[in-house]
Amino acid sequence: MSSKSTKTVTVAQDDGMPSRKFVTLLQFDTVKPLELPEQGTWHRDRKRAILKKYPQVEKLFGNEPLTCLLLIFLLPIHTYVALALENQPWWVVLLASYTIGTLLSFQLLIIAHEATHELVFKNQTANRFVNMFGHLPNWWGPFGNFWWSEHRWHHSVVVDKALRYGPQNVNFLRKAFFTLIFIHIINFTIFVTSLIQVPIYVISTLLHFLGLRKNPNCFLYIPPYDRFPICASGWMVINFIITNIYHASLFYFGGWNPIIYQTFSSGFCNGLHPIGMRQVQEHYLLAKKQPTTSVYPPFSWLYLHIGHHVEHHDFAKIPWNRLPELRRIAPDFYDNLKYYNSYMEVLIYFFTNDGIPVSIFLEN
Repeated sequence: MSSKSTKTVTVAQDDGMPSRKFVTLLQFDTVKPLELPEQGTWHRDRKRAILKKYPQVEKLFGNEPLTCLLLIFLLPIHTYVALALENQPWWVVLLASYTIGTLLSFQLLIIAHEATHELVFKNQTANRFVNMFGHLPNWWGPFGNFWWSEHRWHHSVVVDKALRYGPQNVNFLRKAFFTLIFIHIINFTIFVTSLIQVPIYVISTLLHFLGLRKNPNCFLYIPPYDRFPICASGWMVINFIITNIYHASLFYFGGWNPIIYQTFSSGFCNGLHPIGMRQVQEHYLLAKKQPTTSVYPPFSWLYLHIGHHVEHHDFAKIPWNRLPELRRIAPDFYDNLKYYNSYMEVLIYFFTNDGIPVSIFLEN
């Protein structure tokens, strides 16, 4: 792992979401809530400093409609592979999930991520649909709609993702366990809660339409929608319908194997797999005063350059295929930060080091 000291300039990403000063997370090793102050300011200050020194960076801002072509190409492939596994034994399904399925799920997730930042099209509605279809094979419920708001808020807080798998200093088996189940817990939670939240929203809307309720807003928000009530909307219903039609079709034409294949592909691409270590690489803490870390792996284009994560948080309006150019223009702002050289390096580091506790990081 490359590590050099740097003078960091410190601001929060202006991404269209109201800022929240604190987020409360439940630590895995205690029952005490941990308050995390806003860390997006580090990126906003860097953004201002970079633009001041390299104003040409602003030319990288914009949309990349070709990203939608990747969606049109990759989603049918992922679906075809899923259906082709209809009569295969369980070990073939799991092997396919860990290999081709993980990569395809990862790429589709990044495409959805681009749409969440409205970097595919200029039209928000078009981006909404790219977001939903990109997430389609990875989630049973309307996760794309939820992430549309949650991820933008994350750009203000940043270190809310530093405890994805619990504290860094837990033992090997505990880390392995949480990396295996983490995404599946979220997947199941979003699915179950959407079965409750969607009917509540529909009933609430109908009552308002019939004049039986003055307030058009939902009369009950259940977790995780209570954190982001704005997610309980017509887009949630649309996302819910599209997702269920897709998975019902998979089951109708291929039985359980396609569902299992895509579910485990999603789990591996967000967990116990080298590229699943993106969840660790992005915001597990390597250096004080550096809440985000990049990885520059070989064949970075294969992962849609999502490893350029400091770059992305500095400039959330630069699409994925222009992020390497940002680093080339402003090397003095990136090459001196701590970073990884591969996702395998992230995996090894995660399982062999304690990292920096969030509480110590926040002391400074």
